[in-house]
Amino acid sequence: MVVIPFGAGDLLEYNPKYRLLICRECQYAIQKNALESHLLRHKIYRGDRQRLLSYIAQLDLLEPHSVALPAPGSLPVDGLPILSGYCCTAAGCRHLTASSKRMKRHWSGAHSLKGSVTLLPSFARPVKLQTFFRGTKVSFARDEVGSAWQGVATWLANLPDYFNQMILRYHPAALVVLAHWAAVLVKRAERVGCWFLKDSAKIIVLEVARYLSANGRAVLGMAESLMAISLLQYRRLRREVQDHILRTQQAKRPTGSCTDLSTSKLETAPQTDVEEQSELGLIAEKAKPSVDHTLFPGVKVLHIDESKDGVLFVVNWTEQDPNDPQHWPLARKWMATVTCCMIGIAMTLPTSVEAPSQNAFNTYYSVDPTTGSMTTGIFLIGIGVGSLFAGPFSETFGRNLIYFGALVLSMLFIMAKALAPNYGAAIAFRFLCALFAAAPMTVAGGTIGDVWQPHQIPFGLPFATFCAYTGPILGPVVGAYTPKIGLAWADWISMLLMGATFIFVLVAQPETYSPLLLEWRAKHLRDLTGDSRYHAEHTSVGSLGPRLLTNLYRPFVMTWTEPIILVFTFYLVLLYFVLFTFLSGYEAIFTQTYGISLSLTYIIWVAMLPGVFIAMAMIPYIYSLTKKSAARSMAEGKQLQPEVSLYWAMAGASILLPISLFWMAWTCYPSTSIWSPIIASSVFGYSLVCIFTTSYQYIIFVYMQYAASALGFMTFTRYTISGALTPASVKMYNNLHPHWSLTIVAILATFMAPVPFVLYRGDLDNQTRLEYIRALKCLHKLPSQIDPALAPGARSRYDDFQAAHIINTPLIHATGLFFAWHRWFVHLFETALREECGYPGYQPYWDWAKYLDLPTESNPLYDGSATSLSGNGKYIPDRNGTLQPFPIPGPNPPAIYTPPGTGGGYIYQGPLVNWTMHLGPYYNQTVQNGIRVNPNPGPDGLGYNPRPIIRDFNNSLLQEYNSYPALTSMITNLTSIHDFQPFFFQHAHLEPHSFISGVDNDLFTSPGDPLFWFHHAQVDRIYSIWQAQDFSSREYALNGTLTLTNAPPSRNATLDDMISYEFSPDIPTKMAMSPTKNGMCYIYE
Repeated sequence: MVVIPFGAGDLLEYNPKYRLLICRECQYAIQKNALESHLLRHKIYRGDRQRLLSYIAQLDLLEPHSVALPAPGSLPVDGLPILSGYCCTAAGCRHLTASSKRMKRHWSGAHSLKGSVTLLPSFARPVKLQTFFRGTKVSFARDEVGSAWQGVATWLANLPDYFNQMILRYHPAALVVLAHWAAVLVKRAERVGCWFLKDSAKIIVLEVARYLSANGRAVLGMAESLMAISLLQYRRLRREVQDHILRTQQAKRPTGSCTDLSTSKLETAPQTDVEEQSELGLIAEKAKPSVDHTLFPGVKVLHIDESKDGVLFVVNWTEQDPNDPQHWPLARKWMATVTCCMIGIAMTLPTSVEAPSQNAFNTYYSVDPTTGSMTTGIFLIGIGVGSLFAGPFSETFGRNLIYFGALVLSMLFIMAKALAPNYGAAIAFRFLCALFAAAPMTVAGGTIGDVWQPHQIPFGLPFATFCAYTGPILGPVVGAYTPKIGLAWADWISMLLMGATFIFVLVAQPETYSPLLLEWRAKHLRDLTGDSRYHAEHTSVGSLGPRLLTNLYRPFVMTWTEPIILVFTFYLVLLYFVLFTFLSGYEAIFTQTYGISLSLTYIIWVAMLPGVFIAMAMIPYIYSLTKKSAARSMAEGKQLQPEVSLYWAMAGASILLPISLFWMAWTCYPSTSIWSPIIASSVFGYSLVCIFTTSYQYIIFVYMQYAASALGFMTFTRYTISGALTPASVKMYNNLHPHWSLTIVAILATFMAPVPFVLYRGDLDNQTRLEYIRALKCLHKLPSQIDPALAPGARSRYDDFQAAHIINTPLIHATGLFFAWHRWFVHLFETALREECGYPGYQPYWDWAKYLDLPTESNPLYDGSATSLSGNGKYIPDRNGTLQPFPIPGPNPPAIYTPPGTGGGYIYQGPLVNWTMHLGPYYNQTVQNGIRVNPNPGPDGLGYNPRPIIRDFNNSLLQEYNSYPALTSMITNLTSIHDFQPFFFQHAHLEPHSFISGVDNDLFTSPGDPLFWFHHAQVDRIYSIWQAQDFSSREYALNGTLTLTNAPPSRNATLDDMISYEFSPDIPTKMAMSPTKNGMCYIYE
């Protein structure tokens, strides 16, 4: 709906789908000839009325007889009330009216029924209806569903359309759909004779389903009214767009720069598919207004595409935008954080609250202790499975919808578990409860990343993570005496806490997911300008299905491509295994050893909380360290690095974890004071929350927008494995006793203790950098080994590699040998550094995207420092860039244009200032980026031609194809080598070469600059990641012929084709296809 920006509360709405103007106060559409009198009725007088009529005149309004009726089963029309009325039952007649008197008149006139007409079912039947216009004009039925289950079917049939609308407008009616799903589940279970619910609960659910099917719109409105915070956000964004449009309309524009909307009408576009456009939230049948789109804050042109009307307008936040969650006031950020804390406690308490009543549970359901322990295990597994969906769904629909739906369904199933008649029902419903309880827990980490800026995360996140562990710690304490008041009270307590949290979230939690908020703004711009080219920066305009599949697939892609996720996942699995095996282990440690009651044993769980409080007291200190690091990074023009997240684990936690476990293992003897294992529990509590905080904080720092997906996989793994091992923990403590049980996990914790210290090194440490530079210079001094007849200008061992590249360029670029040849090439270079010059490390790679949004000089790889590969070339102004011919035979070969960057001259700082290149250029240009370069004495660039390194950094060249989102999209969407290789070669591979410029502007001689090796190590890394997505089918996949762009034409490359390097033995292509075979045993971090 398009709100007409006039009057208190925005009196009028334009519906682009039906092309009607609806009065919000009167709740019906206004005919053209009644506009002026209608406005006068609302006391809008002459001056204001004329201005509003002038605005409305631009809209394409239909007369009643031209309005198309909504399709059967479609959603109610916004702005129109749902009325109780009648539908004529005469054959072939479907006359509708809201009045029984008019229906009687209809029968008398249309069907010639004489005498008194009684509205019996044979004459008319009751229906729900809506009417566009006042009176009897254009009414249509809204509720002709015969039963509750037909209503469910109608909702589900419209689900795809509905969810697309929900994404754009954020309707909370998804709760209604989810409730229908719950009802369907109950009905299906009933059909197969299951015992899912007791009769009373089943009747409640069935009645709710019937009510929803008959009154779905009313429920939807009630849900909208409850979601005050999110709706206020939505409407506030709309008002801001409206206000800006009005200011733009009233502003004076120079001739030719922009058309003033207040004085010009919009052209009418040709008739199009109205339904299709309205589903996308666009205004149908309007031409794009001639507005300067850059006038809207945060809007920029993404790219030019003639097939899409020239340009696409990308909506982003402005600098310090108050609607950007990361720039919200501190109080608002804390409100979101407190909500996450409440969610963390409420949703984790059920994981352990039933442990004290485990014996009573076993007796009630007549199961053995190992089987009974599955109540905890199945809950953990349910959380693990649910976490896989929660993160991706929140990155599709936003955070709040996940919070609301998950909390409601968790309460529903925990109630069902409390009423379960047998063990199978209890286990099933406990799993379903956990399945939905996982969502808020997983999404909470994403919310923290949404609202806190990187340097603020260390202050906000610990509160949420500490609360997430407070729930499992308090669970046994809360449930310690529930066996004495009733077995189900553990469930009722959990349900009450979830309900209180749900109410708080409902009324106090704003939407924090930035891409969704940007999509709201983009939708408002589309609605209010009539221009369908506005889209949010991070939001795909594709259909819902592919977006969901991509988001569900992303956690597994990230896990395979990002080993750091696996490292932290294993660490958290260890922590969770210890924590939840304590549910049975504490009984062995305290009840059996010291003879105290079982209830008192579970009260001792509270001993972990002092450790949590000590960690919480350290938040200001850790935050001060982070602020200092941030200030230091800012002074150096660098980005705050995620390694600051490791302060928590490095503050003794990773070392104290094995100490606390050894301590508890070997002091739990009757002869030793009970306070010894109690104090060890406090130390364990401190280590637990600190390591957990480090893990979450590091992942959020690194992955930001996609943190929920990364955290989702971590949650899935640690909960699933812990849940599966929970039954085994009973036997472990019984057979090995606490001493050796805890010793085993303490040994594993000892192996993990160095992890945060190793990761803190971050990028290459200075010593490794200096070693690499030393080995590089060593290789540059060693004598050449290549045949002088092949490369007469080669003077050093380093030149051998550049010569091989020059000789083979037409055979290894844009051919089937590209990836294999360069992979073995980098391997040979790394081997030479290690074996011939004593380099102790491995070939590092250049992470193109890591410093992409920072000044060029902030990248330690080329910042000009003593530990870098030198910096940019000296700046030379007033240059036109360079045009490099592509080595394809023919009279007019294509060329690559590189615009001028921020250098252009020789490098002037760093350890490679005196570096001399001996070969090239291949193309005998006399001017290269502003510096005169002598032509090579040989026709093939292999003659002796000494000169320094030229560089011309241009960061803009990396923005489109070398960012993290672009690379992720490329890896996940281009599944065939025939799609991936050409696209990757032309874009992600060539752009960094152009970024470096200088010698890299010459395709043949690019290895002359040592940055080449870091670039092609990253090329190989991306290729390895792509192969790993489906290694069995991609390991030996080839694309292309044996000549560059198949000029001249040649056959396709095969795995048996030999690749040569002139200074090294030839090998078959197959040998270089796998990074873990034939001497290349490596993976990338």
